[in-house]
Amino acid sequence: GLYNGTILASTLPITNASGNASHVILTMPCLVRINVTGVENLNVTIEEIRIDKTEIGYPLDIIIDFLNTGNVIAEPKINVNITKDNIYIDRFSYQKDKIQPGAPCHTVVQWNTTGMVAGTYVANITITLGKKTILQKDIEFQLLPPGTLTANGTIKQLTYQGILKKGNTIKIIAKFMNTGLIQTKAKFIGEVYINGQLVKTIESEELLVQKYTTRTLVAYLPIDRDGDYLIKGYVVYSGKTTPAVGLKFQIGMQYIPPQYIGVVIGGVVIAAVAFFIVKKRQIKPLAKKLFNNKNKK
Repeated sequence: GLYNGTILASTLPITNASGNASHVILTMPCLVRINVTGVENLNVTIEEIRIDKTEIGYPLDIIIDFLNTGNVIAEPKINVNITKDNIYIDRFSYQKDKIQPGAPCHTVVQWNTTGMVAGTYVANITITLGKKTILQKDIEFQLLPPGTLTANGTIKQLTYQGILKKGNTIKIIAKFMNTGLIQTKAKFIGEVYINGQLVKTIESEELLVQKYTTRTLVAYLPIDRDGDYLIKGYVVYSGKTTPAVGLKFQIGMQYIPPQYIGVVIGGVVIAAVAFFIVKKRQIKPLAKKLFNNKNKK
């Protein structure tokens, strides 16, 4: 087709001018039209299509892997009809984002199962590309009662991002991996201890985590005082919690617990006395030597 554009040509400023010189830059626009010709090949193949079983109340995932085998951008459209015992239940459509030529595309279309009953359903899936139908298929799937599938997860990593300085706000980042058999909503909660005392809790936004995937949960911690910080973090998901994971860092001067203050002071006193004795032993022979030299003179 025809494409319109603009080319801008600009002069460069003089680089060897001295003093308070003024530079004049000239810019000239040039309108252009580009005509792209050739044989258009609009084609997409479907590498995989499947429906994972889920429980009532959780979104049903219809997973489709596309591959654009043509030479132009493709925009497949997905139409889904849901039936149960040959009775119409629901209908919805999904227009996939643009797929570049030669590129794969992983698509997840979701159906809201809230208010449905457990049982066997059929999804009649039709995928069109332009005016051509590239797939029409019936896929049977199971909608299970709540609690049938096991939810499980773990924190793979707990880190922070930002500058550790009083007055700043840093990110507390938890990487949560869903190792269960069903997708789950997950929220990170962190207990903030400063110098051994629990001062506050922080939490992230609750996010949906697909099974066998890892998602980043972020909470924000304002740093309003100096001291030794300990974050005891865990993730709440499907009525469960992960084991707590610790994260330590220090703000400002090193904090000394009260039970160790006496030990530190005693160590300082001992070091001072030892320094005095050493210096005294070094000064006394030197003074005696100077005195003897004076008598000789």
